[in-house]
Amino acid sequence: MWASRSTSAGLRLSPYRFRVVYKPGSQNPADYLSRHTSTEMPTQHDRTLQVAGVAYINSVIHHAVPKNMTIDEIRASTQDDPIMQQLQSIIHTGRWNDRAEDAVSQFKHVFNKLSTADGIILRQSRLVRPL
Repeated sequence: MWASRSTSAGLRLSPYRFRVVYKPGSQNPADYLSRHTSTEMPTQHDRTLQVAGVAYINSVIHHAVPKNMTIDEIRASTQDDPIMQQLQSIIHTGRWNDRAEDAVSQFKHVFNKLSTADGIILRQSRLVRPL
């Protein structure tokens, strides 16, 4: 799931300018926070940010749909296509299946850019449609 989560997070954060810098856990003061989750309830601000992130992803999906198709047609064709189903499964597990069919293997080089939302596969801000 890591690839899909990081891509979704990337989509939610794309309106902002930021730079990611890697620091090993022993040198990272924020490492404690990443390993010890909070038991506090989310604040109104947290909920607002979450709603805004979901709205942004839905906006990306809505604007990426070609004029001659509907989102429901893309979702249905994704569900009917065995290759897209296998790809969705790989995205959800976060692990590439080396035994994947050749048709699915064409996505291996962009695996870290793929995510799913509402039965739709995204490559960053673009739809991945079955052929």
